[in-house]
Amino acid sequence: MVIVPLEGNIFWANVESYIILPWISNYKGRYISPNFIEQWEGFVKYRMGDEIRFIDDSGEAVEGANAYELHSQIFTLDPPFAESSFMPLKHLYFLREDGSLRDKLFKALDALNDKQVASVAFNGDNDDSPQAIQRTGEIFQNWEREKISNAEPVYIQQVSLVCRYAYFVDHIPSAEPIIEPVFRSAFIPILPVEESLNRRIRDILHDEQQLKSFLQSSLFYPAGGMDDRPIKLFKNKVSNFVYADYGMRQSKIHKFLEDIAPGIRIHRFPLKDLFGMNWEELIRKHTDISETSSCQAKGRHFFMLSCFDPEQRKELNIIYIPLEGTIAFRELYLKRHISPKVLSYIKPGMGFDHESFPRLLSSAMLENNAGLPEFILNDRNTLNDLLQMNQRYKCISSDFWGYDDMEPPRVPLILQLYHLKT
Repeated sequence: MVIVPLEGNIFWANVESYIILPWISNYKGRYISPNFIEQWEGFVKYRMGDEIRFIDDSGEAVEGANAYELHSQIFTLDPPFAESSFMPLKHLYFLREDGSLRDKLFKALDALNDKQVASVAFNGDNDDSPQAIQRTGEIFQNWEREKISNAEPVYIQQVSLVCRYAYFVDHIPSAEPIIEPVFRSAFIPILPVEESLNRRIRDILHDEQQLKSFLQSSLFYPAGGMDDRPIKLFKNKVSNFVYADYGMRQSKIHKFLEDIAPGIRIHRFPLKDLFGMNWEELIRKHTDISETSSCQAKGRHFFMLSCFDPEQRKELNIIYIPLEGTIAFRELYLKRHISPKVLSYIKPGMGFDHESFPRLLSSAMLENNAGLPEFILNDRNTLNDLLQMNQRYKCISSDFWGYDDMEPPRVPLILQLYHLKT
């Protein structure tokens, strides 16, 4: 058996199956909802498309409401999730929360092996310590040895475990072969759009009705930094993405956009083309955010690209604005009495406005008579409390994106996707 370290999450692994463990974290009081399995089913469908169904051992389709009761068995994806040049993802196995990790993994590996699965990814033990990594690796080894000693066939040849590579080097026994992971690409591939689409970018900016339609169907990400996860997650549902971050200089924005769509032309426009005001005028207008804005780099321009994703058979448009997020929301959405389709709110306000930003943004959202976004992708409780999200939204998905960007001790970053209740 080959053990493969995954620095990211298991959704990027090039494997036939996933074993999913519901992490229960006591870090600063955070924990996972008991609706974990239902949320994962929601995430699978948002990532892979609504046509994906879960089929249980009896061949019956299983919906999210019943999936939690049917843990400890294989769910087969119908149809399998296929991408060009990668093996199709066919099976999911949800581990129940109680019982020893060894017993749960042995049962899962047995079930997948019976279906002659060759590769599996596992999102790791509750404990992400070196000892837990070693213990999990030994469980995989012991399962294989037991099969061989009983003269039973072993079809599983590769197990990918979400863990930093350094842990494997230090703590997985040296006799166990380790290989570099192969990830599913975010975009396969990105192609240049026709020149007519490039010209249409300018048309959108100079036609208020087109711009309004663009913004209403967009994902808005204030304090987005260089985080491309919402684009990867929502590119099958959303075509337009609007980022705003007062800490991003031109060189960083270019690097971010070039990494998403290599070789695609990046258009630069004066801020006035989008807001009708230059940077200084915007700052003077929003004096209640003066502390933040006085610390930001002067944003003379914003940037936009349009590319084509042949996997989804559609164009993707990304606007990046070097401006404080609440100002951008007020001027783009609130002023037009519209709301974005999706709000992404991940580790925001890490600079001078870490206390005021959630309050200011929430106030602007609640003030908007167009209502709240249909979806919110969130990793913090601050916005939840201010928006009373448990009353207004239903959590439909939880995802584990590996580790956050902090130095050790590194904590699993938990993202939750909420849908507005009707």
